Amino acid sequence: MKSDSCALLETNLDDVPAELLGNAQGVLMDAGALDVWLTPIFMKKSRPAYMLSVLVKEEQIDEFAGRIFRETGTLGIRVRRIERRILDRNIETCETEFGPVRFKNGILDGMVITRKPEFEDCKAAAGRAGIPLKEVLNRLP
Repeated sequence: MKSDSCALLETNLDDVPAELLGNAQGVLMDAGALDVWLTPIFMKKSRPAYMLSVLVKEEQIDEFAGRIFRETGTLGIRVRRIERRILDRNIETCETEFGPVRFKNGILDGMVITRKPEFEDCKAAAGRAGIPLKEVLNRLP
């Protein structure tokens, strides 16, 4: 198991249209954020809002803070430095009844403890087979 340090940037947004929130999430992921998520919250006076959370490497704090300011118009961002534990990972390609599908494996103490098919591979396989994605996922080994 590995350990690394990163930063969590967060801001509450109550005046940003949903289309801009979705776009901001995509822009931040495309720019290399480790993860981006939106949490529905209620602010003062019971105003519905979203908390935007962006996980980045510590050396990327200023870069991503700037992106968040530009994409959302927020006036402030909270920054928390955090430590995380990460499983070792590898990607293996398995031949399935739908063709090759990549699987991401999570490894702890040399043993695979988590195995997950790559979503885009499954989606493509479903398209090629002309069946619902759910069926592909249910039939994978």
